[in-house]
Parts: sequence; structure tokens; C-alpha cells
Amino acid sequence: MRVSSEDEKLLYPSPKVAWIACAILFLGCTLAFMDRAIISLFIIPIQRDLQISDTQISLLVGFAFGAFNALFGLPVARWIDGGRRRTIAAIGIAVWSVAASCCGLATNFWQLFFGRVGVGAGEASVTPAGVSLLADFFPPKRRGVAMGVFYAGIFVGGGCALILGGLLLQSLGDRQVVLPLVGSLHSWQVVLILVGALGLLVAPLTMMIREPERLDGGQRARAGNFPLATVVQY
Repeated sequence: MRVSSEDEKLLYPSPKVAWIACAILFLGCTLAFMDRAIISLFIIPIQRDLQISDTQISLLVGFAFGAFNALFGLPVARWIDGGRRRTIAAIGIAVWSVAASCCGLATNFWQLFFGRVGVGAGEASVTPAGVSLLADFFPPKRRGVAMGVFYAGIFVGGGCALILGGLLLQSLGDRQVVLPLVGSLHSWQVVLILVGALGLLVAPLTMMIREPERLDGGQRARAGNFPLATVVQY
């Protein structure tokens, strides 16, 4: 059934509200891809300072993040289908930001491994929450641009990881840095902490997003999930 322009105005939030939400979700997507990619800048100093092998570094860059991002992706997406999406997105941003900063405090392989697991698990929320929210913020004729802005965060985040991370490392130099309450850290650890901490600014912003009504084909819909047994059978 086609929805008229007048019905769209009644069903969907105002363009201003929708675009503010899109901008915040774009920031979340950008930070997600910054935190997942920035470790690739520091492979050589991480191997040198933590005394880990090529196999171990490959597990940190790939498996620790990717496997657990996929593992948590399905249950988190199911939670998003029935829960408050802005809250779930904010929790995910906070979780991966703390985990990314903890990576900067790691002193051995396993500490860094579990930090990367936390980054992967937390980031499992950003894409399903963002797509679900934007579908209810924007009518179909304006949804493509909003989705494009949101997914642009993937490439902006990947680029910023290299540019911002490289500039911070160049500014600090390859040396020991003394931080209050923490003590002496390698410069790459300080960069991981600083970049990870940025998410703690975006998580509260995400809570400012107004949760839109769920819509299905231009009609108001209830939040909810199919029974898990039905999902497994399918």
C-alpha cells in the first residue's frame, strides 16, 4: 500500500530530528571502524613490546575481533528487534570504547586478545541498530541518502584510523609516555587509549536520539521477536 505525503508526515519524525539521529549514528559507525582498524598501524611495535609471534598478531587483528563480532551479531540483532534501539546502540558504543581503551593497557597477548574480543562484541550493535533506526526515521524516498551517509562511516572511520592514528603516533614518537594514575606506557598504547575514549563521548549522544515508532510497510508495528524455536527451525 502506497503511503501519501501527508501520511508520511504523520508517521515519520521531522527531517531535522531524523538527520540529527543520522549524524549521531554516522559518528558511531565512524568510531567503530576506527577502533577495529587502528591496531593494524602498530603491528611491529606490538610484536616488539609484547614479544608475540606472527600467528598471535594475526589472531589479534582478525580472529579475536571478527569471530566474536559475528558470534554476538545475531543475539544482539535479535535484542534490537524487540528492545530500545538507541539504548542498545549506546551500550554497544560504550562497551567497545572501554574495550578499545583496555587494549592500550594490555601487557601481554591474552590481555590484548580479550580486549579485541570486547571491541568485536560491542561493535555488533552499531550496524543492526543504525539500519533499523534509519528505516523508521526516513520514508522510502529519502532513505537511500540517509543509509549512504551512515555507511560512509565505514570508509571515513578506516581512513581516520590511519590518518589520526599516524598523526598521534608521530606527535608522541616511539617512546615511553608517563600517564597519571597509569604509569609508563608505550606510545602506541596511549594512542589506543585516546582513540578508544572518543566513543565515551558519542555514547551519551546516542541516548539523545528519540526512539522512533517502528514501521512496517508504512504501518505502525509492534516491537517483538519470533519465538527462538521458530528461528532455529527456519
